[in-house]
Amino acid sequence: MAKPFVKWVGGKTQLLEEIREKYPQAIEKYCEPFVGGGAVLFDILLKFQPKDVLINDINKDLINTYSQIKNNCENLIKELLALQNIYRNQENNINKDFYLSKRERFNSLRLENDSEKLEKAALFIFLNKKHNNQQHFCCICRALHPWLTLFDLPN
Repeated sequence: MAKPFVKWVGGKTQLLEEIREKYPQAIEKYCEPFVGGGAVLFDILLKFQPKDVLINDINKDLINTYSQIKNNCENLIKELLALQNIYRNQENNINKDFYLSKRERFNSLRLENDSEKLEKAALFIFLNKKHNNQQHFCCICRALHPWLTLFDLPN
């Protein structure tokens, strides 16, 4: 089962049992206007396999990350592996500086809008996972890629 690849404020993972009770018998078209981490999205994809799916979110960095997983998965994995290898091979005090430098880089990329989308997505995942003390963040792209090929993303 695919699970959200980022921890997200307002995530629905813990509410899925209650939400499932509200599902209809079948879903052929699904629109997710506030996808966030995608808990409900991935649950519906798994259970119903709808033919048409559209996702959106107000957070452009999140949508860019979904787009990179869908359209540039292998290169995103390479970027994440490089970040992970550097992070794991440093001592704790250096890791803090590395994290802070990557956060600064991410924030500067956010100001540039459409530049360096792949790097921005890798940093988005890296910073989210490290901020939430999660150690493994490279395999999520490969796990989500088959699901993400099923739906459309906003431009």
